[in-house]
Amino acid sequence: MRRIKPAFPRLSRKSPRNAFNYAGGGRVEYRVEGRTAPQLLLIKVTDSGPGIPHLQDILDGNYQSRTGMGLGITGARRLMDQFQIESVPGAGTTVLLKKLLPKRAPLVKTSRRGTHRRSARPRDSAKRSA
Repeated sequence: MRRIKPAFPRLSRKSPRNAFNYAGGGRVEYRVEGRTAPQLLLIKVTDSGPGIPHLQDILDGNYQSRTGMGLGITGARRLMDQFQIESVPGAGTTVLLKKLLPKRAPLVKTSRRGTHRRSARPRDSAKRSA
């Protein structure tokens, strides 16, 4: 049986949080594809922030900012079965994370197209502290 690494749940929260912290907002979509095991979990994070400077250096493992920016990107790339990132200066970033779910995991019911979607937007931090 193939297990999802313990860091995966943290990663599925951290990538969206980074988009909101660094870009000031965005959109997160969770989708499960397939009707039989193993299903594929897709997490798509998009924002319209400033983009990620030095992206190629980050992907090559040659760059880390003083804030640690870039560690999440390389960690996500290692943990996921598929990883795509596109970032345009001044136009934002899109990250697509894909992970095969364990064969023994309960099946997520999907639509006729074979997908189950859930979109999420972060709660306003002021609302959380109230």
